[in-house]
Order: sequence, then C-alpha cells, then structure tokens
Amino acid sequence: MLSNFKLIFTRGINKKIIRRISIFIFAFVFLTPTVLAQEPEVKHIPSFQYFEATLNEINQAKESIQVFMYLISIFPDQPESQVNKLVEALIKAKDRGVTVRVILDQNLDFTEEIHEEALYQNKNQASYELLKRNGIPVFFDEAQVYTHAKAIIIDEETVILGSTNWSKAALTRNNEANALIRSKELARNLLDDLKRVKLQEVPALLTPGVRFPEDFLLKKNFLGEMVSRGDERVFGIHPI
Repeated sequence: MLSNFKLIFTRGINKKIIRRISIFIFAFVFLTPTVLAQEPEVKHIPSFQYFEATLNEINQAKESIQVFMYLISIFPDQPESQVNKLVEALIKAKDRGVTVRVILDQNLDFTEEIHEEALYQNKNQASYELLKRNGIPVFFDEAQVYTHAKAIIIDEETVILGSTNWSKAALTRNNEANALIRSKELARNLLDDLKRVKLQEVPALLTPGVRFPEDFLLKKNFLGEMVSRGDERVFGIHPI
C-alpha cells in the first residue's frame, strides 16, 4: 500500500515537473526574442553636426560601408573640404580592410533651373573616378531614373539617413534633416530595397574637362543655336 502511494506521488510530481519544464521551454523559445529584442537607437543629427557624426561612424566601421548618394561633389583642388574628407575616410576604411561600396546618381536634369555651381561641379563624375582609382567598387544608377537616396549603412546595423547630400552647400549652408539609427532590421530592409537599383559602370573621362559659362547652356544663341542646326557633336558635351 505504501509502495503504491509512493508510485502515485512520484508520478504526480513528474507530471508537474514536465508541465513546468514545457511551459519554461515555450516561454524561452517564443517569448524571449520579444522580451530581449532591442529597440532601435535613434539620434537626431542637426545640420551642423552631420559632417562630424558621419565621419566618426565611417572611421569606426569594422566590416562594411554601403553609400547610396544622390550627389558627392568633390573639389580636387580643395583637399581640406568636408566632402573630400568624407571621401578620403571611405578610402582609408577600404585600406584597413572594410568592404566599401558606393552607388551614385548620374542624372543632370536640364528641364529644371540649373545653377552655375551644379554645372561646374560636374556632379558625380569626379568622385566616381577618384573612388574607382582607389579600388572602391563604385557604380552609377541607370540614366533613366533618379537614385535620390542619401543613405549610409555601416556594419549592416548603423544607418545614417536623411536629406543631406555630400556637397559644400548641404554640409555648410543648407537646413537639412538627418538621423542616425542603430537597427539591424532597418539596415537589412534598406539594403534589400537598394538591391533593386540597376547599376552600371561608366568609363572615366579620357580628356580633361573644359569650363564654359552657364549662358552657353541656357541661352538660345549659344547651345540652342547648335541644337537647332542639328550638330550631333553637341551631345558629347560634359559640363564641369
């Protein structure tokens, strides 16, 4: 009789233990990811802090840097400019073993008002060639579309996202809106979105550019006259 009681009591304990273990395993497997999931770290970047914040993150990159930028406007004769320093930081990151990749927009919309500064900067060609010469994979998007993104994804976790182009105006004068976000999920989603951008490589310029005044493009009696006469050579012009 006593033996039967012990057997029943033991079986009862085993069932309770098994039930508790099952509940614990369920909670650990299904609830722990939710409980332990980290909230994204979001930090506002004021316009006047964008350069320093971005430079700091690039310098701290350990594995990868992906840059998707509508405009990187460097000045070869101004190595101390903020844009040049950001590009130089990418080159140094590549040299220390970080995987660096840059995608640029290649469009110049002549249907909108064109400012002299935009023409003389030659948009992204100079930065494209500089990065290419330094062994960084760099691409243009298709000419038919705009890649208007201004996004930097570092180590597939840190995202710098906002309105700031890498240009003198954006970094020194404009009112911009940007944020630094540490989120692997956001980084992964952005990279997936940007994988759909069709890329192409463009040959480097074979001859130095020649400066010409803004009026040459905008006044009918200059470029317009050439177009009206059907001179196809006009389409070989690259503004700088």
